Amino acid sequence: MGLPFTTVQDLYTGLRSISDHSRPAYDQEILGALNFGYKEAIRTIAAVRTELFASFTNSFTLPASAYEIDVSTLDPPMLRPVRLMVRSQSGSNRAIVFRYRALHSQDYEAAEISQSSGTFNTILYDILQGKFPGATTTLTSTGTGTTLNVADATNFPPGTFFSMPVPPRVSMPNTSFTPQPQGTEAYYGLVQARLTNQLTVAPAITGVYTAPTGTVLTQLQRMILRVANPPTQQQTGQLWYQYRPRRLVNLDEFIDPIVAEYQDLILYYALSQYLGGVDDSEAGSWLQKAQLLKSEVMQDLEPLSGQNSEALDSDLWALG
Repeated sequence: MGLPFTTVQDLYTGLRSISDHSRPAYDQEILGALNFGYKEAIRTIAAVRTELFASFTNSFTLPASAYEIDVSTLDPPMLRPVRLMVRSQSGSNRAIVFRYRALHSQDYEAAEISQSSGTFNTILYDILQGKFPGATTTLTSTGTGTTLNVADATNFPPGTFFSMPVPPRVSMPNTSFTPQPQGTEAYYGLVQARLTNQLTVAPAITGVYTAPTGTVLTQLQRMILRVANPPTQQQTGQLWYQYRPRRLVNLDEFIDPIVAEYQDLILYYALSQYLGGVDDSEAGSWLQKAQLLKSEVMQDLEPLSGQNSEALDSDLWALG
């Protein structure tokens, strides 16, 4: 890998050095433009070689007869599962292959309806994202601020999204408002750290949201692997899957090593987006350069292609 340690700051500096003469540069707007270029580069690579965004996790378990498996906290985040390599007691390996079918497709529904005993070599699946209720625990003391003491934090590792009911908000004094029914409101938070049965959460729970002892915390699974024909016996092994890099959120983080090798493609697309926001005449030129380079990258990545972008007659030479 040519440039595995490229940071967002590197691209930020490059974009500013080119664009500062034509318009003021604002960090948030530049980060948005870099994300545009980042996602274009990711799609360019994945369109030809999806296997480049590959990862695996050891000791992944498909529970017996379970239709929903939480994959919210996998890092890097899952896009789609590929296969589960299961080692038997005799020492031999067997592969369970995953095949995508939409949740409401006829193939998925047919497999779900005709589910029978046994473990299948092919499992139909869909990846669902949302707020899916999971494990629960209770507060052992009043919940406020960023620290929550709970009865059992086993199912609430860092990165867990959760909700809990809190008293309704109190309106500001001396203001006119419509009286609200007395009940509860939902607090949504993210576990940032866990120490035994103490959770550090964000955002902070302010005084008006103080939750009493015994309040139930419900894990909200953000991403689940929904299978149509789960095994009747638990299967544990090495799960291979494809991932997609997360969105860029600050200047100090590293670009994904797979994408970092094509940082010029990211920069060209980002410049076209950033300058196009003020109808700069150079925006179209940068977009054209990005499109030409995208073609070159796809030819480079295609293992069966007869093109060679390092040849003297390559379109890439026109970009210099």
